[in-house]
Amino acid sequence: MNIIKKITQNLKKLVAKEKPKKIVKICWQFLRRKAEKLLFVGNKVFSRIRKSGWFGKLSYFYRRFFYHTRLGRKIYNFGKEIWMIIFPPKGSLPWREVIKISSKNLLAGQSRSMVTIGGVMVGVGAIVILVSFSYGLQEMITKRIIWPEALRIADVSSESSLSVLDQQSLEKIKNLPGVKMVEPAVRLAGKVTFENSKAEVVVVGLTNDYLKLSNIEILKGNIFSKQANAPFTGISSLEKFLASGKGEVAGVSTSQLLIEEGSEVKNSPTVSFRLRDGTYVPVYAEPRLTSRRLGFAQGSILKIYKGTLVWGGVYEDQGGQGRTISPDGQEMGKWLKAEFPLWDQFEGVYAPVNSGEGQVSRTGYVNFRDVWVLTEEEKEVETILEKKVLAESTAAASLEGATLQGTEAAKLAEVVATGSASTETILEVPVLKVAQGAKEALVSQAMLKAWGKKEEEVVGKNLDIEFIITNSLLPDISSRVLSEKTEYKIVGVFGEKLKPVVYVPLGDIQSLGVKRFSSLKVLVDKESRLPEVRTLIQSMGLVTRSLSDTLSQINRLFRVIRFLLGSFGAIALIVALFGMFNTMTVSLLERMREIGIMKSLGTTNLDVQRLFLAEAGLMSLVGGICGVIFGGLIGEVINIFVFNFANKNVNQLFLLPLPFAVFIILLTLFIGLATGFYPSRRAKSISALNAIRYE
Repeated sequence: MNIIKKITQNLKKLVAKEKPKKIVKICWQFLRRKAEKLLFVGNKVFSRIRKSGWFGKLSYFYRRFFYHTRLGRKIYNFGKEIWMIIFPPKGSLPWREVIKISSKNLLAGQSRSMVTIGGVMVGVGAIVILVSFSYGLQEMITKRIIWPEALRIADVSSESSLSVLDQQSLEKIKNLPGVKMVEPAVRLAGKVTFENSKAEVVVVGLTNDYLKLSNIEILKGNIFSKQANAPFTGISSLEKFLASGKGEVAGVSTSQLLIEEGSEVKNSPTVSFRLRDGTYVPVYAEPRLTSRRLGFAQGSILKIYKGTLVWGGVYEDQGGQGRTISPDGQEMGKWLKAEFPLWDQFEGVYAPVNSGEGQVSRTGYVNFRDVWVLTEEEKEVETILEKKVLAESTAAASLEGATLQGTEAAKLAEVVATGSASTETILEVPVLKVAQGAKEALVSQAMLKAWGKKEEEVVGKNLDIEFIITNSLLPDISSRVLSEKTEYKIVGVFGEKLKPVVYVPLGDIQSLGVKRFSSLKVLVDKESRLPEVRTLIQSMGLVTRSLSDTLSQINRLFRVIRFLLGSFGAIALIVALFGMFNTMTVSLLERMREIGIMKSLGTTNLDVQRLFLAEAGLMSLVGGICGVIFGGLIGEVINIFVFNFANKNVNQLFLLPLPFAVFIILLTLFIGLATGFYPSRRAKSISALNAIRYE
């Protein structure tokens, strides 16, 4: 600060005396003294570094590698040569003159230069078209799944019984730093009656804010009214039921029947099935994927099992058996109950589970993923074969008729004696009444397709809904809860074409006594805060998902696609570069005398090399620019054609980002210079005398 004050004081004095030359001279002397001082300090620091151990060792290895090894000397000489080409010494031709001479040489052989540049243009254009197609697809997919607030939203759910989504956890999430909004939703099964059609669907209780955060598109009608969207604050029907005891109080009764897991599917005959050949299918103790696994059953075309069809937990399969609606409206899966000889797995190898009397067999459950159910014709064929086998070998028959042992046999005998295996297990459950005032609903397009109606034909009409609530949403009761048939007015249709879904106000579901939620939508104030908020929520034992995860997966997938498509296009570019290499080599042979005359007149070897490199660079640069323009124009033409004639919703099937266009031009220039490096070195090393005498 003192130095600055002194300078300003001296400048003021000099300005007052009107001596500008002296001002400049004093400033220059001051800056020179400071620069000399800095250089002196820098030299002292550098000398200390040189004397330090690590710098000395580094410089020793540097000298040993680059001066005393063949590879090091080659690398050093190559680097020095590149440096001299880029920054030529004094006395060499300036780059402006080199480029001017090279362009004249290219124009002298117009036809050959145009063919070479055209090949590079086609190769670059192929890369641009293929890669811009992947960019366009990525942009289309991203725009369809991403909306302005999508990357600030996280979906929260619970996949463990130790952590539940209730009002308490919702308040905790609301108080986290960076959280702007939290909206809950409840998913449950329901029976919907509209005019003369009945269907089992998924019913979702939510709010208008949840709809906005989910980016639900309302095709016809409106969202819930202010009255219907209001939160429920009264006493729920379940609380009234629990307070009044058993019986029928305030519209609450206990007369409905529900199906339990493990109960047989009504009117279902004994099922004959095979397990897919060569597979080992898990056998469970109960019809749930989370139950204890007894072992594995071996699949073979020679082995037929007979079992009963029962209701159980849901699972995913291609046949639709693993996720279906049972007669009471629950979403359940169908399982096969049968007796299986068990196998066990040891380090990828399957071996029979043996006891002292042979292979162990147990009654268990398998799902339909690897099951082949026999048709009636196949059953008849198998019955004939079975009778033949029984007639020929009683031993085989006794083996096929192996029975359960011990307690399992006793359990089976008890089931047969009581007949409980042939009837559905039933429970008495409360039937509650929706206590909310205005009752409005939104239906999906899939519902309209099932009804055979259009949007304008259903908006304003009424439908009846019966809710089925599992005990996972009700902490106060162990059984399931049903609701009375409640009439709702359809106020809107939303764009879900695959699943039959009905949206109702969350307050209606809460009026039944639901205190837990199926999922939450969490909105943060900034996109950068989302990972931090998700980490805090996951520390509560909850599971979070976000479209940012999907977006990152899409980006990774399209990076691979771009690499593959670019590789296909690069084949054409490589062929074009081989053509350019051939052109440069032929040009070298044709201009041998010219090179000799240039060298004899004083042109240095370095200038000759730079001339050939400039020609290669000009051809690759012009070819790269023309290729980018060519590929971009083709993409735009296809975009216009698709938008105007094929699909009005698609306006950018090909997208060429500017950074990629610049990158491909620079890459083509670099590869072109590398291609012309060998002919240029060869021209550099030619003797002037030999070049003049060349025929």
